[in-house]
Order: sequence, then structure tokens, then C-alpha cells
Amino acid sequence: MFAVAPTDFHDVEVPGADLAVLLPGCDLDVAPLSGMNHYDRSTELDDDARRAQVFLLGANHNFFNTQWQISEWDLFGNGNDPFCTPDDDAQKLTQTHVLEALLGSWFDQTLAQVGTPEPFMQATDPSPSAFDAWAESDLEMRWSYSGGPRVLVDDFRAPNAPLLNALGGTNTFTDWFLFEACFELNCDPFFNHVKRVARLLWQLPAEPLGVFGLEGYDAAAQSALSMRVVSRRSSLNQGLEENDFLIRLRDGSGNVAEVLLSDAKTLAHLYPHSNPIEVLETFTLPLDWFLEAEPALDLSDLQALEFDMTATGSSGSVIVSDIEFLG
Repeated sequence: MFAVAPTDFHDVEVPGADLAVLLPGCDLDVAPLSGMNHYDRSTELDDDARRAQVFLLGANHNFFNTQWQISEWDLFGNGNDPFCTPDDDAQKLTQTHVLEALLGSWFDQTLAQVGTPEPFMQATDPSPSAFDAWAESDLEMRWSYSGGPRVLVDDFRAPNAPLLNALGGTNTFTDWFLFEACFELNCDPFFNHVKRVARLLWQLPAEPLGVFGLEGYDAAAQSALSMRVVSRRSSLNQGLEENDFLIRLRDGSGNVAEVLLSDAKTLAHLYPHSNPIEVLETFTLPLDWFLEAEPALDLSDLQALEFDMTATGSSGSVIVSDIEFLG
């Protein structure tokens, strides 16, 4: 299944089937990007289906087909958003060509008996430059992905979240302006995901540290650490173009390995739009990177996962969820 700019009037979830959802960054018809809920609900089901979400910046609701000739921004928005009203003909070509490429890639793999979505769809590699050439545009696509064996560290759904995680370990948060588990619009007016997350705010010169107890977890057979993150529409992020933080793994012997979230890719602060909302995306950090940083790290005896928010040298705020070790 591949859902293009869907609505969500019926609390859709898709059990036992591969699902991709395309969210247009300039969708005025479905401005809350409600289709993200198809992905969020479905990834919480206990099955092995592969699921992807792609957030295509600059795309509108109408131009993925050849029949709707006018952008909703011209119909309802008076054509007055400087980020969402490009030349119609060029935008139609971009969106129809992107959709052709995405549909081909997704169904080529998921309809095969043995197939794996391409790395860019799994949020592990950049989107192919051939997409830009075919779409005649410099594309920006932000991906979320869930599929295959994985071990949950925390999705903040536990009743006592964020202080206890899914591995049974204790989480501690020190020197934060605010940390809390929250849901949808209770997090803030710009967060529309129907899922539990952690909302983290810090204000320098504090040195905020979040520690997730891993209870000696054996990750030797795992390939990567994954999480979904978004930089919040918060005054604490004012002036930032991107956000970042340090991620550490600590073993039972006290060995510590540290990488940056940005080693995976850039966490851009929001996106060009007059009224942006917060859209989570997946960041995948191969465990080999941690071993390169500290070869003595014992992956079979992990005691803690740490988030250190001093990397940017500024105050800030992010939302985090779906922290997992991947098989």
C-alpha cells in the first residue's frame, strides 16, 4: 500500500501489510498532515510489516495527479505563501515524477517475495540524486521507517514514562529546563502525531543529560541504534537552522563511545513554510560507529544510552521517540 497525502477521518491503521505514506510539505487541503497517523498507528502493531513515511518539502496536495490543474494554494490560500506557491507547471512535473520514482521503488521491493526497501527509504542513505534529475528539482525528503527485527528501548508509552523504559531500566534527566512524556497536541500546538513521545527543553549554560538505563542489554547481535526526532517550533530554537546532540553508549566496564546525531544526517530545524508543524523523522546510527569511536566498548553489556545536548552550544528543544536497537 502507498498512501498519497491521505486524510485520517477513520483512525486508520494497516495491520499485517507493507505501508508507505507520502506527506506533502505544503499540503493546504490536509494541513495537519493527518496521514502521518496511518504510519504512527501501524508501527505500534505487533507484526513484521515494513512501513515508511516520506515528508516531501514544498509539495502541495493537488499536483500528484494529472487531473487537478490548480494548486489548493491558488484556490483557498490566495497564492500568498512564499514557500508554497512556485510555478504551477514546474511543480506538477516535480511531484508527478517524484511519485513515479517512489512508487516504482516501493512496489518493486515490497511486492517481491524477498525484497527490502532501498536504503534511502529506510532512512539510512540520502535519496538518490537520480530523483532530483528526474524531478528537475533539488528535492528534500525526510524519511521515517519501521520494519524487521528490532528491540524497543523506549517509546514513552509506559504509565510512568519518561522515568522507566521498555527494557525495565530507569531513565534519569539532569539539568533540563523541562523533560516530559506527552501525547499529540498536549506536547505543543504544532505536534500532530498520535503517539507518545518525550519533549525535551534545555537552556544553556546548563549541561542537560538524559540517561536511559539499559540493564546490561546485549546488543552484540544488533546492527544499529535508531530513533525518531524533530526539532521543535520553540522559542528556545530561535535562530537555529539545525539541531544536534551527542549520543553515548556506556558499558559495564565504564567504556564510553560517543557519536553525534548529525553523523547520521542533519536534523534541520523545521522547514520552509509560513506555518510549519513538527514532523518526526528516523535517524539510524550503526553500532559500528560506536565501536570505531571506542573499540573497547562491550556491546554485550550495555548499561546506559545517553543524550548530551551541549553539542550546538545553544539552548534548544527536540521531541524524541521510538528509540530502538535494530537487528
